Amino acid sequence: MDVNPGDRAADCGGMMEPILVEGIVDKYVITQKCKKCGHTHRNAFRDGDSPEALIEIAKKFAAK
Repeated sequence: MDVNPGDRAADCGGMMEPILVEGIVDKYVITQKCKKCGHTHRNAFRDGDSPEALIEIAKKFAAK
């Protein structure tokens, strides 16, 4: 994970897991949380990202 966006400097080595999807059509943000240290990070959904992956993440939260 990043300490600052794009730096890949964190040393915990944990995997990031999506925990929240929010936004409106064409402007989504995915919040991720490190499974090891608990750090959270928000990422904008951009052109070229997989809409299918976004739908799968959103389904996970709808089922809760």
